[in-house]
Order: sequence, then C-alpha cells, then structure tokens
Amino acid sequence: SQSDVMVDGHLDGNITTTGDVTIGVNAEVKASVKAINVMIAGHLTGNIHASGETTIKETGRVDGDITSSGISIASGGIFVGRSRMKTVENHPAGGADQERSTKES
Repeated sequence: SQSDVMVDGHLDGNITTTGDVTIGVNAEVKASVKAINVMIAGHLTGNIHASGETTIKETGRVDGDITSSGISIASGGIFVGRSRMKTVENHPAGGADQERSTKES
C-alpha cells in the first residue's frame, strides 16, 4: 500500500506500506509490519520494521522484534522481544545500529 493503514480487528498476514500503520485498541494482529511509523494500541504478534518511529500505547502489546529509528512505550504498554535502533549517520556512535534486548510487563 502507498497510504496509511489502520487495523482494528483480526488480521493474519503481512502489512507493508509506504505510509504509517496503526493497530487499534481492539485489534489482534499476527503479522510482520513494514512502514514509516507504527503505532500499537492493540495486540501485535510479529516483527516491526519502521523507518521512522514505533509507539506502543498504554493498551498496546508487541510480541516480536522491532527495528526502528525510535521506540516509545507508554506506561502500561508491553513489549516482549528485541529492539534494534537505527541511528543517524552523524550520530556520535558512528551510525552503527544499536541492539538491545527488552522485556517489559
């Protein structure tokens, strides 16, 4: 897709778009997600690859790995998996990807 995608139901499969993806509060999604920005308010089981930001809202849960330029997790949000932060080329870390394991509940 070349536009934003909103899911607020059940979905099994993959989501790929050049826009943003929103997983609504009522959503149960089993999918790999590739987008610019990803916002999770429901439950996603699968990996996320976002060229921009990934946001897990207070009602959100992600079971899978996240590769993104930035990740924010609201109080109450759950992330079980590994995160890989893309860094800007001018970053003092030399532009290398940073990887860390995160488990929150």
